[in-house]
Amino acid sequence: MTPQQRTLAIGTPIGIVVFLTYWAVVIARAATDGLPLNEVAWEGPWLLFVGTGATSYAIAFAFARYLGRGERAIDQRDRDIARLGGARDAELTGLAVLTCLILLALKVDTFWAANILFVGSYLGSLSSSLAQLNAYQDGIPNE
Repeated sequence: MTPQQRTLAIGTPIGIVVFLTYWAVVIARAATDGLPLNEVAWEGPWLLFVGTGATSYAIAFAFARYLGRGERAIDQRDRDIARLGGARDAELTGLAVLTCLILLALKVDTFWAANILFVGSYLGSLSSSLAQLNAYQDGIPNE
């Protein structure tokens, strides 16, 4: 397992847990307070979980690099797989950014704009990670 593959294998579950936990907290707050989602105090949990996710991923990245010390550097296959993942990420993240900008132009509640951006960016990242893990496992499509 290459260091890049190891980073993806460790980081992807971290992202899933952080994402699902954020939504569990927001939905639980809405249910217990009897409020619609956009009226829940979501900013604190959002900042906490984004920060926690970024920190956890940084630690996972460092750990994966530590485990891979002395292994080969990035080769062409790793670059091709990263390019594939980047394309997957860009598609969904770009759509999320466009949707967010439209929502902001329409003066929709900040909750919806911020969370569309959050969900779209997360789904782009998840799609990228899964595509890369699949490419490491099964080979690069159209190889």
